[in-house]
Amino acid sequence: MKTRLGVLIFVLLAAMILGAAEPAVVHAGYETGGGSVWTPFLGTPPFGETKLTGPLSVYFYPGPPYSYCSPGIYEGIMFYTVRFIVDFQTYTFDGYTTGVCLGNIGTPGSGGIGDVLMNFLGTAVSAIFPNAKSWKLKSIDNPGTSPDSLAFVAGVTIAVQLKENEKR
Repeated sequence: MKTRLGVLIFVLLAAMILGAAEPAVVHAGYETGGGSVWTPFLGTPPFGETKLTGPLSVYFYPGPPYSYCSPGIYEGIMFYTVRFIVDFQTYTFDGYTTGVCLGNIGTPGSGGIGDVLMNFLGTAVSAIFPNAKSWKLKSIDNPGTSPDSLAFVAGVTIAVQLKENEKR
C-alpha cells in the first residue's frame, strides 16, 4: 500500500513539474535550431559590474476594434511593467504601446515587440542611472505564458556600465 501511494505521489509531482515547464519550453526556443526568440536582443560579454534583475510582465490586448497587421495576425495594444530593486529601493516602471503586431518579436531594428521592450527597458535604466555609460540585456530567464497566450512573464537581467566616478 505504501509503495503504491509513493508511486502515485511521484507520478503526480512529475506531471505537475512537466505541466508547469511546458509553456516556458514552448516560448523559450526557436523551432529551428536552439537559442531563444530573445537571443538577438541579448548583449555580448563583457557585461558591466552593476546588475538590475527583476520581473518583466507583458500583456497584449487585441481589440476591439480588431485590426490586422497581416492575414491572421492581430494588431493591438501591448502593456508592460518591470520592477527592479537597487540599494533597497524599489523601482517600478510601466507603459503601453499601440499598433503592435501581436506575435512579432522581430529582430533588433525591425520595430517588433523586442524593440518596444528594449526601448522600455532603456528608459527604466536611464531613470535609475541617469548618467550610465551603457547597458546591455544580459538575460531573459524562465519565460512563461498565460493559458490564453496574451501575456507572459519573465525574469530579466540588465548589465549597466556606470561611469568611473559613479561606480558602486
